[in-house]
Amino acid sequence: MTLPNGRALGATESAWRDLLVRLKDSDWATTWPSSRDRSPSTLTDLADDASASALLEVSPSVTVVLYPSWGTDEVWFDFSAQAMRTQEDVDALSAFIRTLGRVVGHRVELSYEGRDEDVFAAYDPNADEFFWTD
Repeated sequence: MTLPNGRALGATESAWRDLLVRLKDSDWATTWPSSRDRSPSTLTDLADDASASALLEVSPSVTVVLYPSWGTDEVWFDFSAQAMRTQEDVDALSAFIRTLGRVVGHRVELSYEGRDEDVFAAYDPNADEFFWTD
């Protein structure tokens, strides 16, 4: 099964900074294993390691993998739909997507890995709504 991935469009340097602060201050356990668990605070820190990624435990069952190394003009992430077993898991992922959309100030799109143009759902922070696109 292909894992879903997502991206927040139109990220800026200040949005990345705000996101990094939110991750640090959130209840989500966040680790940066590819960066030797060094939590970045700036885009320069993220650029130090071309494979930088973060693991965010948004619920006991659901982990989001954040990929700043895929480009800092968007925020890319993966998650496993199979890990979501309860409504609480879905709510936890939704809370992450809402937070991301609000911090970046742009739409967050969900698609399948390798098929980024085939968006199946999105979150619009201006309307505070999730919607299916197909």
